[in-house]
Amino acid sequence: MTTEVDPIFAAIAAHKSAVLHYEAVLEADADHTDKALDRQRDALDDMLDTEPTTVAGALAKLHHLGEDVYNGGSDWTVYTYALGLYDDGVSKGKRVEQLHRLPLTLAATLKRLMAAEAREQSST
Repeated sequence: MTTEVDPIFAAIAAHKSAVLHYEAVLEADADHTDKALDRQRDALDDMLDTEPTTVAGALAKLHHLGEDVYNGGSDWTVYTYALGLYDDGVSKGKRVEQLHRLPLTLAATLKRLMAAEAREQSST
């Protein structure tokens, strides 16, 4: 069984932190939000690009994608925010395609990880 730390956990934490930072900057000084917004979007991109290396990590990513981390209580989950951010019909076409395939990509990751765990258990 692997003892490595799944990088998705750090990516999720960084995204949550960047969202909180952006919201704090927005409340304190709405005129100076550009850098904080860029940081939040960069963290979102990093989290989306990070492939989980454990079943727990894949589940954590799925959970985070369904979370409402944007001003609590809104209808904006991380996933719907990302779709809205990148699906502008002009740019980021590759990202939109990735987001539309994300459920299947995560399912394939889970299947691969579970198969590896089963092989590991059968060899012991």
